Amino acid sequence: MGFIARWHNNNTAFHLLGKPRSYNPDAFQNDMLWNTMRHSLDSEYWRKNSARWDKITVPVFSAGNWGGFAMHLRGNTEGYMCAASQHKKLRIHSGSHFHPFHSEEARSDQLRWFDYC
Repeated sequence: MGFIARWHNNNTAFHLLGKPRSYNPDAFQNDMLWNTMRHSLDSEYWRKNSARWDKITVPVFSAGNWGGFAMHLRGNTEGYMCAASQHKKLRIHSGSHFHPFHSEEARSDQLRWFDYC
């Protein structure tokens, strides 16, 4: 629980929870850590709350990093391959987790993609 608890407390709770907005009080749920501990990762709870790839039809631009192979890269590639969208692009870079994606070359690539879609 070390990583997920630290990530949840430092990121989700600090940056996202805040005060619920009156027009959408359920926008953020603060029970993620509890649900992670309470439900086996191989359970109906998580299957029910996983992406339904056949329902994803909006354009997909997924950017992954070879250095993030242990966690994020699998989501990048699986999302790209399984989404039902007609318009998909997968960009995989090396180097730091963030810099190649925020470079001028990557920015131009993103703008071309969104102009296309």
